[in-house]
Amino acid sequence: MKARPFIAVSGCFLMYVGLGTPYLFGNITPYLTSYLRKRVDNSTTYEKTSWIIYTNESIVALIFIGVWLAERIGQKPTIVIGTVVFSFGISGTYWAIQHSLEATIALFGVISNVGYLCLYGLPLPVAMEWFPNNKALVAVIVSSGAAFTPVLMNNLHAFFMNPNNLQPDTDGYFYDSEILDRVPNFFLLLGAVQGGIIFIGLLLYQEPPSETSE
Repeated sequence: MKARPFIAVSGCFLMYVGLGTPYLFGNITPYLTSYLRKRVDNSTTYEKTSWIIYTNESIVALIFIGVWLAERIGQKPTIVIGTVVFSFGISGTYWAIQHSLEATIALFGVISNVGYLCLYGLPLPVAMEWFPNNKALVAVIVSSGAAFTPVLMNNLHAFFMNPNNLQPDTDGYFYDSEILDRVPNFFLLLGAVQGGIIFIGLLLYQEPPSETSE
């Protein structure tokens, strides 16, 4: 019983680690943009692919969707649905990036973010309820999980896509075929890893009994 609050909060922390993908965009975009420019449409630029992150930001107004859905079907089912949608949006970019920037925006910018919004507002309040006398501290610890994502994933994506640490060409784009060949597969890896982290968090996640006190 004494360990349960810490286990539950650890699960909430891991969910935010899994949700930290938007913080990777700055490091992913050189590879994503270079792939689209070289393999799909040679008019693709960083200005155009920035619409992916703009789309993410523009639908944040739908952040209520997770709470709205949880009130109707419960928190865990909502988290499961959000995780599946989130992971599908990321993994589906494997297909989208091979077809067009618009498809990439739809999958990586819209669908993954809908899943993100289903999840984002749920773990933090639950973690805080486990430690009602230290809510601020718990909130900081749990929400810092998203900031931990770049620490974990930046090294992974660099090792996967650019193991030799090659630099982009003078115009800022990568043209190395071996690097570009790895880009679509990276999104399969990213979706699986991030979704897996969230599901591990869900296994540890538990809502506190109503009588919980620190």
